Amino acid sequence: MKPSSQAQVRVAKLSLRHTRFLLLSSMIALPALLSACAGSRDSGRRSPRGDQGDGRRRGAGGGPPSERNGAQGLNSNERFKRAQSLWQQGDFESAIPLFRDIALNGSGFENAQYMLGDCLVQLGEKDGVFSARYLEGLSWLRRAADSGWPEAQAKLMNIHFSGPAQMLNLGEAAFWREVYLHNIMRQRVGFIPTKEAVLSELDAALTEQQRAEAKARAATWSLKP
Repeated sequence: MKPSSQAQVRVAKLSLRHTRFLLLSSMIALPALLSACAGSRDSGRRSPRGDQGDGRRRGAGGGPPSERNGAQGLNSNERFKRAQSLWQQGDFESAIPLFRDIALNGSGFENAQYMLGDCLVQLGEKDGVFSARYLEGLSWLRRAADSGWPEAQAKLMNIHFSGPAQMLNLGEAAFWREVYLHNIMRQRVGFIPTKEAVLSELDAALTEQQRAEAKARAATWSLKP
């Protein structure tokens, strides 16, 4: 083989070895590079439950800014106590965003769902029975009632018995009365009973047929968590 050809072969071999070395080095370095990039993205990403997200939730929830700001940093129990105190004082506007945050947790938070529904219904009556607030309140009351919360069941009974004219329905009132009266959760600590006079007044307003139909419907009722 000529000297020039031998030199070309050596150059080609060296070039091939260099290429292999570069390729191997890239393969080794690639995982570390990807890991570093991922870490950089994660460090710059806001937490889904960070300040920005909480701010949006609080802003969308409504209610006085001072009340929303005062509830920051409180756990669910403390927020519920704050909201319940406002509810008892009749400050429904301030209580609504606090109750809503808790009620959205779903099953197991029927007390907050009931009180949220009560707040919305009471305020919604001023807007009109078919206002957004009133209808939302009814949906929260129904959700809590279907989950077995007796206060919500009694509230629905009262709405259909002595609420706005558009909501009056003795059949529905009698049904929720039966469900309420046979609800074992009335024995729980902290239960708030409805007035016996209201139960008696409703019973006196029913016909025998309405009572029988209510009992039959209530006998087939089951929890809907």
